[in-house]
Amino acid sequence: MKYLPLIRAGFRRRPLNAVLTFISVTSAFILLGLASGFATILPKGGNSPAWLLGGVAAVGFGLVLMLTGNAVAQTVRLRFRDFAVLKALGFPTRLILTLVFFETAACCLAGAMTGLLLAEVLSGPFLSLFPNAPPTPRPFVPLAIDAPSALGALLLAAISTVLPGARIVRLNAAAALRENAT
Repeated sequence: MKYLPLIRAGFRRRPLNAVLTFISVTSAFILLGLASGFATILPKGGNSPAWLLGGVAAVGFGLVLMLTGNAVAQTVRLRFRDFAVLKALGFPTRLILTLVFFETAACCLAGAMTGLLLAEVLSGPFLSLFPNAPPTPRPFVPLAIDAPSALGALLLAAISTVLPGARIVRLNAAAALRENAT
């Protein structure tokens, strides 16, 4: 946890990208939560439109993957000089990649948790309107996230950091510092 100040400094330095990542992940998990909530009231069987909700959730997740990947790439591009300084000070590339991953994972986990809680709040009144809805809504547990959603958020963070991470691996600290000196 001695690197936590570096992660916090990254959030303070460029907060807009973190906020955009949080908003995009929150919207994806709201869509995912609403789709899974409404899938419980659809009839089961071969002619069921439940597969359509899964497709909508998958498309939404793919779009959020692109948005999150773009936000992480922009963060790396804007903080390229910071990473060059860290490399010049002797920080290993593995640690810099870990910092970028943890910054992204924090935004993704917070967005997933917020999105699922908002989906729970939004779907409750709508599901009660349908006669074949479950009699009691799922329990509302504040600040809780289920394991598959947490793994999905971490997977989203990992996939989003792959391409920007490749740029950090190829980073030549001296050239980056010289390029930005003027």
